[in-house]
Amino acid sequence: MESSFEEAEALLQCFLEEQGFGSKLNWLFSEDVIIASHGNVFVRTPIPAGNRDRAKQCFELGKQRDLGMAFCAFASLDGVPCAYISLPKDELDAQYKMMDNRQLKYGYTTPLAEAKVTPSGFLWKLRQLALKYKQVVRWDEEVPSRETLLPVGF
Repeated sequence: MESSFEEAEALLQCFLEEQGFGSKLNWLFSEDVIIASHGNVFVRTPIPAGNRDRAKQCFELGKQRDLGMAFCAFASLDGVPCAYISLPKDELDAQYKMMDNRQLKYGYTTPLAEAKVTPSGFLWKLRQLALKYKQVVRWDEEVPSRETLLPVGF
């Protein structure tokens, strides 16, 4: 894969514009989002200013691992698509996800859920606890951690 993060990001933005979304992006990590099985998406605000730089580092990690990657948009926050970079666990996972090291994969969930803003602090921790104790099935294991740059499910 020869493209830079900036080129790949621009292609995602163009792809999303063609689908009727804005060209700006919110890069999110697992620490920023709660995705509940009933379709609600909660985003902790303010979104850290360094998220785009961390997304770029995640992209570089994906290139080093050489298994492929996908740029995914999964929600909209005030009209701005929220995105993350999905990395496969191993070669078998890459095959299941139809990823390869020659091309980036782009996608978005339809429809994009409208994320609910949750300010940092008490309310955020309360939402996390509620989901934990209810044992609500979540599908955000693909969203990478800001700390490790790898999906939480690894």
